Amino acid sequence: MVKVLFVCLGNICRSPMAHFVFKDLIEKEGLSDLVEIESAGTEKFNAYLKAGIHEGTKEIFKRMNIPFEEHIARHFQKEDYDEYDYIIAMDKENVRDILSAIGACISLGIDMDDIVQMMIGRTIGERFPKREAKIGKEVLRVEGLTHEK
Repeated sequence: MVKVLFVCLGNICRSPMAHFVFKDLIEKEGLSDLVEIESAGTEKFNAYLKAGIHEGTKEIFKRMNIPFEEHIARHFQKEDYDEYDYIIAMDKENVRDILSAIGACISLGIDMDDIVQMMIGRTIGERFPKREAKIGKEVLRVEGLTHEK
């Protein structure tokens, strides 16, 4: 089972959007029994309030015929880093927040773009090998909100 976590700031707009769009793509490819998808936010406020998906996001899902279920915001935890095979941050600030949450030191002279690429599961030369998700004979590659076989 390949585990994918989408992360944004509040876990009510962007990461749930990515979560359910990706889930729809995975289901259409018949891979849902091989991929587990979740989302989280780097700030605690929406999780504390038990906030659901933003109404504007729900409207987009409906307009685009993307199936979704109710989702309660949850906060990214340090343990998520070990739990998920792919952590996909919605922006560089989210990457910084994730690295801070896991106690990573970002003052290593590594370019933030390299770190962003590493976090979304791409291999960056020999410095940042990241496992690819083997699905049968295919390799699932996450490229934004699309996937290739």
